[in-house]
Amino acid sequence: MVPRMSTVVADWTRGLVDYAEAAGADVGPQLAEIGLDRTAIGRRDGRVPGHADTWLWESVNALLEDPDLGLHFCERFVEPGHLGVLGWLARSAANVGEALDLARRFRRLVTNGTDVEMAATPGAFTVIETPPPQRGRAQVWPRVVAEAVIANYLVLARGWTGVEVRPIEVRFQHAAPPDRREHDRVFGCPVRFDQRDNALVMPAEALEIRLTGAESGLRAYLEQSAPAQLATMPHAWRGARSC
Repeated sequence: MVPRMSTVVADWTRGLVDYAEAAGADVGPQLAEIGLDRTAIGRRDGRVPGHADTWLWESVNALLEDPDLGLHFCERFVEPGHLGVLGWLARSAANVGEALDLARRFRRLVTNGTDVEMAATPGAFTVIETPPPQRGRAQVWPRVVAEAVIANYLVLARGWTGVEVRPIEVRFQHAAPPDRREHDRVFGCPVRFDQRDNALVMPAEALEIRLTGAESGLRAYLEQSAPAQLATMPHAWRGARSC
């Protein structure tokens, strides 16, 4: 079977464009080059081809000349709406553990090009996001994409709980950058590069930290609508690891 093309929720792509424009950049030419415009990325819960979103991240990275763009975007700009319905669903959870479980169940609403794997071990909980192999060969995301994906989990957990959650460890597949000071500042834990996966390892007790302002009524509504969306969102690749 030929794999379906992976897609990303347009809200995520729009967030990147808004961030770049707030920084004074004109992203219009980049959008035009990949066949997108403000209308295409402005549709709520619309979809953007995965390769186009990745290319745009790399282009904006070069345009802003910010090697730590993935970290800075999450820290300064990301909000629930940038993850589509999943963002609001996770925001309505009672605690960090429930929010992560919702992320696992409905990850394909953000991107159907990969799954998220979560593993519990004594004293720790690990969130793993790694691109799927292609033609039997391992793939590695561009640095800016991998760092945005992993930092997003931590930044939102901190923002939604008001607690400075400290990970045990962070891992990335890509090589170590020349300057790691922003990684040390943002994550506040050992950050390892050239690893087999992209992962955030948190202390198990962090799962019990309650989210501030969680709305159970909103969650009940979203949990009814999210599966309907998920049913129309097939995997873009086969052989996903079980979660």
